[in-house]
Amino acid sequence: MKQPMVAATRYIKSYAIDRCTFQGGARIGRVSLLQNSNTFQNLQRTSRHILSSSFTRASAEPLSESFSDFTSPIEEDNCSSDCAGKCEQPQKRHLEQFSYVHGFGDSVRRDVDDGAPFLEDSRLSGFANEASMEIQHNRELSTANNEKIVSAGIDMCEQLFIRITSSRKFCNSKSYIADPEASKARLHLSLCSRFAHFHGALKVFDQVKERQVKLNVHDYNILLYLCSGVASGNILKDSWKSKKKPNKTLDDPLQDNSNASENSEKIEHNISSNDISQYSPEDVKLAIERAADILEHMLENGVNLNESTYTSIIRLAVANDDGDLAFKTIKLMESSGISPKLRSYGPVVHLFCQRKEDDKAYEVDDHMLSLQIQPDESILDSLLKVSIHAGHDDKVYTYLHRLRKSLRVLLPATVKTIENWFTCKASVFAGKANWENLPSDEECELAIADSGGGHHGLGWLGMGPWQVRRTHIHSNGTCMSCGEKLCVVDLNMEDTDVFAESVARLACQRMKLNTFHIFQDWLGEHGPFDAVVDGANVGLYNPKVYNGFSLRLLDAVVRRAESRFCTEKLPLVLLHGRHKSEIMKSQAGVSFISRFMKNNALYFTPSGADDDWFWLYAAVKCRSVLVTNDNMRDHIFALLGNNFFPKWKERHQVRFSITHKSVDIHLPPPYSTILQESQRGSWHIPQAACDDSEVVKEWLCVTRPRDMAFSQET
Repeated sequence: MKQPMVAATRYIKSYAIDRCTFQGGARIGRVSLLQNSNTFQNLQRTSRHILSSSFTRASAEPLSESFSDFTSPIEEDNCSSDCAGKCEQPQKRHLEQFSYVHGFGDSVRRDVDDGAPFLEDSRLSGFANEASMEIQHNRELSTANNEKIVSAGIDMCEQLFIRITSSRKFCNSKSYIADPEASKARLHLSLCSRFAHFHGALKVFDQVKERQVKLNVHDYNILLYLCSGVASGNILKDSWKSKKKPNKTLDDPLQDNSNASENSEKIEHNISSNDISQYSPEDVKLAIERAADILEHMLENGVNLNESTYTSIIRLAVANDDGDLAFKTIKLMESSGISPKLRSYGPVVHLFCQRKEDDKAYEVDDHMLSLQIQPDESILDSLLKVSIHAGHDDKVYTYLHRLRKSLRVLLPATVKTIENWFTCKASVFAGKANWENLPSDEECELAIADSGGGHHGLGWLGMGPWQVRRTHIHSNGTCMSCGEKLCVVDLNMEDTDVFAESVARLACQRMKLNTFHIFQDWLGEHGPFDAVVDGANVGLYNPKVYNGFSLRLLDAVVRRAESRFCTEKLPLVLLHGRHKSEIMKSQAGVSFISRFMKNNALYFTPSGADDDWFWLYAAVKCRSVLVTNDNMRDHIFALLGNNFFPKWKERHQVRFSITHKSVDIHLPPPYSTILQESQRGSWHIPQAACDDSEVVKEWLCVTRPRDMAFSQET
């Protein structure tokens, strides 16, 4: 009943958007794009009636938000002449409104259609028809003015260029004083990239050639980036609109990603269609042709190619449907001493998989693994699909385990691919070569123990067709479909050592002098510990209630962890050095520090160092539990990747809660949320709640008989 209300409110809010303009590098102005819009008023009236009906039928609480808050003007542009709304700026705003109104109208119509009971009301039926008429009207206007809208975006790019280059700050910059023409060209190219202004960038390049302006590799990469994006059919605008989630953006040549993790190179799946510029076949052909000119000019001027340059060439080859050339470019890139990245391989693998060339896709995958580059979920999904199409059950088995090793939960699209495999005819005969010599229960049990739990790796078990069900897992770890109990999966000794070394290496790279090496030596001398406590996270549990850092809370949690986990030593407490003076102000603080320092169970991290590295390394190295409520989603944890960190975190993080009566410790769940292969050959696959969530929505339970009479006719 509440769906139309929620959708209408969401879209009404989205209307009053801010558009930033620049003058001399400073932000000015906020403009409401839909102010004084008849279309907006009609759709607002439709939404009000939908909201009113939803409120009446669902007996919901009165709305706390007023539509006037959303529709009131933020800041109005004053026009010096009596233009009656016909001047250039209102026209531009009127043109830009159509994509937003179009999306809102479709949503209103869709919500009304989904809620069939609402249409019993004749008033709502009339307003639904009114909304439908508005949608059709907006579509006609949008089609007629599409070229004008694109032109408005291009004009914004050019106007911004003029304003910045005429500012005093730009003219006094060192780069402008050193080489005015090159400085302007670089700025213009950057703006063209921001606004996906492909033709404008080509125009700048032609001017550069004519005036013999010297560009660097970064400038050429911008041009090749735009060409490769246009050649693929669309390109993301790197404007303020597309920076809603800065940690998940497309590869941008304006940023140096040389030290970024592979996670930052994954394509964001939630990009709005308004942020993507689409191009005609003529533009695609032009992009491929001009890219060759740009590359030739780059080589003639003696500019060395880097990883971004090669990646753009690879994308151009893929856009030209030449996967062989793209793969040769990767090999040339490696032979030139430049290490390929995941983004270099992704387009090639996807192309071969789309063309059902499984052997070539496997070859690229093997080359990627030889350089210790792990594919992301989208690549593994494509490899799964091409293996299913080719009927290679051994490859499907391999890729399932690679998904298990690299990810905790899978996206709905990947789970659907796996479901398609287990329901296809080829899966019925999976593992047929071993049907006469299946491993015993004892062999499977031993293999699972050796692997650390969750899989045996002995190949397909069972015979005949699979039974596939969507289900949930009980809090005790039992599957509510087949009744099997899921395992606890932890890192084995070898993986734990590798993970600890990677944490130490990253920490040393980001700290001054040898501060982390000193901590490593200290931990090696006084460790290991059964529990590690993130002192700052505990002491600042609720700073508003407890008036800043609370030693009383820290002491209570430490004593609770000591009684629960520790046998001989006290828990290791890690605190930032700035908290020491605050703790020492009280007699209780002096006693606390004295007790833990005497037992070598307290370590103050030095100034300027992030204490996250210290408690994470200590917990991993000591193979102990980590007491903290930190969600560990900061950038430093993103650097750790998905191979070990998510699995380790799930099994070793212990959360706590504090009430006025007690301190409670919350242990990890009795099973691991990860793709699991059981001793009987069953599979349990966790599916994420959405495309950007670690929350599990449901599980895929896949089973088949371990032993059965399977005739040739069957």
